Amino acid sequence: MAYSAYCDYPTLVSWNCEYCNTDKNLGKIVPKYYAIKTTSNGFALVAQRDNTIIVSFRGTQPTNLDNLFTDLKMIMVPFNDTKPDVKVHSGFLKLYLDLKPQVESAIRSLMEACPHCDHLEVTGHSLGGSLATLMVYDLYPSVFNKKLSFYTFGSPRVGNQEFVNDFVAKIGDNINHIWRMVEGTDIIPQFPQYLLGYRHLPHEVWLEKEGGIKNICLGIDEEKCQRSLPFIRLGIRAHSNYFGISSMFCDKSDYPILSIGK
Repeated sequence: MAYSAYCDYPTLVSWNCEYCNTDKNLGKIVPKYYAIKTTSNGFALVAQRDNTIIVSFRGTQPTNLDNLFTDLKMIMVPFNDTKPDVKVHSGFLKLYLDLKPQVESAIRSLMEACPHCDHLEVTGHSLGGSLATLMVYDLYPSVFNKKLSFYTFGSPRVGNQEFVNDFVAKIGDNINHIWRMVEGTDIIPQFPQYLLGYRHLPHEVWLEKEGGIKNICLGIDEEKCQRSLPFIRLGIRAHSNYFGISSMFCDKSDYPILSIGK
């Protein structure tokens, strides 16, 4: 699902992308709504699989990964005025707030249309993982308060230690369904830098090539997972290929120019 958010509108509507109808999606996916911010290429897909509502955020376009370094301005700002010590990356927050009204409206509409839906699954690759993190922190459990599953792939760090602590407190028992996938030598998860006060969410799955598991770290930025590597060994090549799935298969220039779809 994280991969599918890179696809264009016709591909999503017909649901015929490279991996759309395979067992990698654990069942039939029905796209329902789309949210987009054309000025920043922010995009989210809201879909349904049986009793599960799925939200998938698009990351930085794979052919423009150098833009992600530009996006990674290191300034942290409070998420809101009520908890000034909880700080997040200013650029990620701005893009999330641009998309939030559409995403929240889509989730509420789908909840109304699917009263039996009792599971929210949120995902994203790269920048999309950062946006997914902020959405879960913001809308769970105030908008959706049932079962939560949350998976990111190659996500940068999003906020400070206070943000991580508050995130974990808010999701409660769902912590066992929170996983952060990190491909071998992918450099993006090491931005913004640890030394600047940024921290990752817990539950890192450090992957080897083609999806094998190198290590699992349940703590926060543990040094026995990817942070153990010297920075010089990290690079950008691994960033667009997780579990052998290349996000470039659905790298399209014709973004879906809609706010909320069907």
